[in-house]
Amino acid sequence: KKRKNTKSNSGFEMTTIGEIQLSNKQSKQLFVAFSNNVGAEVRSTGPVTWKSSDTNLVTVVVVKGDDHKADMKTVPGSVGKCTVTASGTVGRDKVDLIWEITVVQGK
Repeated sequence: KKRKNTKSNSGFEMTTIGEIQLSNKQSKQLFVAFSNNVGAEVRSTGPVTWKSSDTNLVTVVVVKGDDHKADMKTVPGSVGKCTVTASGTVGRDKVDLIWEITVVQGK
């Protein structure tokens, strides 16, 4: 897993937290944990929103009762690359955690 951190002065952080490859018949549950400025694991202080950059390839639905989890499903027959982003808040900072998703033809 690669981690790419970018921090701006405006209190906004984007982190690529992993790469996932799926066949176009698979689904996977994703979960997020945020960390504070001393590296301790914390829950988002606001709601976590989930977004797929290409809903023709991958859809994400928040798990009822826990917005730190989401079910990711591939769209049958689709192949390609996209990202899934979970956006939360830690203190006063907005934090985006990003997965790079590759969907390949299923056997």
